[in-house]
Amino acid sequence: MAFNSISATPFVSSVMAEGITVEVDYSFGTNNFFADQERKDALEETLNDIVARLGDDLEAIEPSGSNTWEMLFFHPSTGNLATVENPTIAQNTLRVYVGARDLGGNTIGRGGFGGFSASGTSEFVETIATRGESGATGDENTATDFGPWGGNISFDLDTDWYFGSDVNGLPNNQQDFRSIAAHEFFHLLGFLEDNPSYDRLSNTSTFTGLAAIDEYDQSGVPPLNGSDDLSHWLKSLEDNDRETTMDPDFTNGTRKNPTELDFAVLDDIGWEVQALSVGGGLVINEIGYDPIGSSGFDTDGDGNVEATDDEFIEIYNASNNDIDLNGFAIWDNSDLLYQFSSSFTLNSNDFLIV
Repeated sequence: MAFNSISATPFVSSVMAEGITVEVDYSFGTNNFFADQERKDALEETLNDIVARLGDDLEAIEPSGSNTWEMLFFHPSTGNLATVENPTIAQNTLRVYVGARDLGGNTIGRGGFGGFSASGTSEFVETIATRGESGATGDENTATDFGPWGGNISFDLDTDWYFGSDVNGLPNNQQDFRSIAAHEFFHLLGFLEDNPSYDRLSNTSTFTGLAAIDEYDQSGVPPLNGSDDLSHWLKSLEDNDRETTMDPDFTNGTRKNPTELDFAVLDDIGWEVQALSVGGGLVINEIGYDPIGSSGFDTDGDGNVEATDDEFIEIYNASNNDIDLNGFAIWDNSDLLYQFSSSFTLNSNDFLIV
């Protein structure tokens, strides 16, 4: 089978964040699964929300002369081995090949990081292998970082997908595309067996990274899904009362956005996970002012409707990430009305009345 090199510009789209750019390549999507712009938007918005949390500095891969290399990855539309010869990958960029095929059984998505073959100077080969991340040693006994060129994601052709952004429009008989896209992208980012920095911290039943242990709601070490499936959390594992993205089960009519426990693994395997910027996705959804003169609403439930004590603001987290509100404040011109002085997590798509 012959494979073409990277196709023309119309087949490639870049998802940009402050630190990382994801170059989504649709050229291997031979069955037109992504012909609809809504589907591309759903994928790219999901990836954008995730890479917005990553602040890494990845070295460029620039072949020339005797420095040559070849990408190796699973063709997203066939499952066969695919190759691309001597591509240039810009600094701080990941390339993701996407498509769809009949995955069979109950599998609705499949993703992972790519491999390579290369020749040339030792510095050139090391750049491909590590992207300049010194802890990406390739040895599961010592690796503390991960620096891929990217990888591939396949989606099941026969699944009845929901591509919309509004979770309230997700019907009970459809599978949420954005949830699966996030799950498979986390695999590509190294939440996966055979990534040495992940293997170093996973054993037959648990993940022992310090960030994950610190984030884990229960006592002890967060559990994986058994020795036969170390690439997922234990089924139905929750973080802050929400099921994690990286457990193996997905239910029709349900959206699962990445939790802080999922991101903690990326932190542990070497990604520079950053907190969301102030205001990133927060919306003032409703303001209840002067409750006596307007609604007569007893907000604090003390049995009395009071002009000041029963005023409220409803905050909505419209992003696909949980947001720690510690340090956030609500002002009325120059008057400080309320400030979060300790850690409080507002989950994705949740509301809070202050």
